[in-house]
Amino acid sequence: MDKIQRLAIEYNLTEHCNLRCANCDHSANMLPKKFATIEQFKKDLEALSEVLHVQELKLLGGEPLLHEQVVEFVKLARE
Repeated sequence: MDKIQRLAIEYNLTEHCNLRCANCDHSANMLPKKFATIEQFKKDLEALSEVLHVQELKLLGGEPLLHEQVVEFVKLARE
């Protein structure tokens, strides 16, 4: 089966931020704290891997470095 080819996709690790940047286009400083889970990330990657080939996975958010498990997300994505 041929897979969909994409240069990059984005995955939000958080939907909030601890900054108040005037030009934020995500309204991240106004959103409640919300974190992605490793379990859902694994499920999403497994489902996508069946139909999609991506060269770059961008881990985003409001501020993804606020996620305590950011290193685990990166390790899992590299696998």
